[in-house]
Amino acid sequence: MGMSKWSVTVLVEDGRWVPVEVEAETMADALDYVYSLDWVENVVECQRIE
Repeated sequence: MGMSKWSVTVLVEDGRWVPVEVEAETMADALDYVYSLDWVENVVECQRIE
């Protein structure tokens, strides 16, 4: 399985929802990456876009 693009909507420190585009093999990998970012408080939604 190759890399896919994921659109992950995250909640940031100031209360905004921000879309983040991630390239990863699986949804779990995309979520692991996003949760590793210091400015991400929580994930609202994750969808594969490619």
